[in-house]
Amino acid sequence: MGRFFIPSHQAYGGPQLELGKGVRRFLESMGFIPPQLDGSGCILHVSDTPSSTYGYIRRAVLSMRPMMVIHTGDVADEVKVGLWPSLKDEYVRKIAKLSKTLDVIRDISRLLITCGNHDLEEVLKELIPWAEVYPLRALITVNGRSVAASHRHSDLGELGDANLFGHDLDLRTSTDGDRIMLNGIERMSLLDTNTWSVRFITVPPGHRRRTDTAPPEGAITILTPRWPPADPRASKATKGAGDTTGGGTNAFTGTRRA
Repeated sequence: MGRFFIPSHQAYGGPQLELGKGVRRFLESMGFIPPQLDGSGCILHVSDTPSSTYGYIRRAVLSMRPMMVIHTGDVADEVKVGLWPSLKDEYVRKIAKLSKTLDVIRDISRLLITCGNHDLEEVLKELIPWAEVYPLRALITVNGRSVAASHRHSDLGELGDANLFGHDLDLRTSTDGDRIMLNGIERMSLLDTNTWSVRFITVPPGHRRRTDTAPPEGAITILTPRWPPADPRASKATKGAGDTTGGGTNAFTGTRRA
């Protein structure tokens, strides 16, 4: 399929046309353009990205301006260099493309990458020197709360208050008690570290998304967990009740954007 260009997007300095509200919402819901959101104080989570999505990630960051982008691995997802080391040259070309595409955001967002099973740590560090590259997992503190990230959820180790991962769908986006679990294969997420809420963003075409787990309509769902943590005994007593997020106790309340 050929490339899909949206005339309203001012990607390379050309004239910008205004889209109607209905058209924009449809294109957002299909993942063709990023939603218009304020990413101040937010972490944008992406994972398992084919190179065809790099432009979308760039546009999303330029539009939302999050304070941080966390990529939880398999940065060039279509190049399975972990299985076929002979693909290293192709992997290098894809990462060079990513570096060039994202160079414009280096003064906007901190970029953190946890390596996946099809990543080469030394290549990422060499070609994206301004990124923070972790071989397995990262654990950071933001506004007094912990955020853990790794490619596989099984490599998270000690869980944080928010936990970001990808790789497969063995563990879906959900809550574990009062911990947020975000699977980047299902959708991109914008985690607001001030309100501790999550906005889900439809991933662009080409990403190996799961449409059966995406929001039923529109591009954005806002989920807010209970805070401070509820009594764990109550969580055990209600485990599975009203759970719509794929596992664990559902501590989210969902609202739609106006």
